Amino acid sequence: MRKISFPRIFQLSACLMGGVFCLKAYLLTSSLLLANTPEGAAVQAPETGPATGKGGSAGHDSTSQPAQSGQSNAKMPDKKATADKGANPCADGTTCVGQVSKPELDVDHRADAARQAILADLAGRTHELDQESRRLEDMKRTIEASQAVLDGRLQKYSQEQSNIMAASRQQKQLSDADIDRLVKIYESMAPRDAASIFNVLDFQVVVPVMTKMNPRKASAILAGMTPERAMMATQLLAGVPRKGGVVRAGTNG
Repeated sequence: MRKISFPRIFQLSACLMGGVFCLKAYLLTSSLLLANTPEGAAVQAPETGPATGKGGSAGHDSTSQPAQSGQSNAKMPDKKATADKGANPCADGTTCVGQVSKPELDVDHRADAARQAILADLAGRTHELDQESRRLEDMKRTIEASQAVLDGRLQKYSQEQSNIMAASRQQKQLSDADIDRLVKIYESMAPRDAASIFNVLDFQVVVPVMTKMNPRKASAILAGMTPERAMMATQLLAGVPRKGGVVRAGTNG
């Protein structure tokens, strides 16, 4: 058998004593911490009750011990009541904030109802405004389309009107070549015959032709025309606009 040296035995003894010391220190600390809690105080109360009596001697009779034991049991706090008190501090009759009914501190639910009503009304009005905005946008697009169609029609009408007016002016006005040719024709005729034609000819032809005729020839033709036609031709030749009315056409001789 191997022999153990003394230093080795001393080291083992020191380790063993250190472990025992640590274990006792742990147990002492745990007991102290448990004594500071309500559960620990409730557990230790029956153990310390008989030793704190006024007699102080261990020679109490058996009749006094049950009374003290009952008194100690009466003083022991109920674990369930302690747990309920920890969960609900106001369970033992203590007045807490919110238990007293104070109408001035209560929430006015009517304000919430009014706020909800206002929000609902705003949502409804917002929906109506959105619908009105969409309707106005549709109307705007319709008006713009109609305006484009009207602009196209107006442009087409203006073009057609210009064409009609140009054609009308072209039909009513004689070209210079035609007027010169008519001037030569009527100057070669006898004034009496030319006057009979001018009595029934439209003034739009008479006036341009007489304007370019020889004044002596034109005066002889005017002398042979009826007084009414001669007066109208003279006014038109002078640049005076013709008055409205029916002019009676007559023949010379």
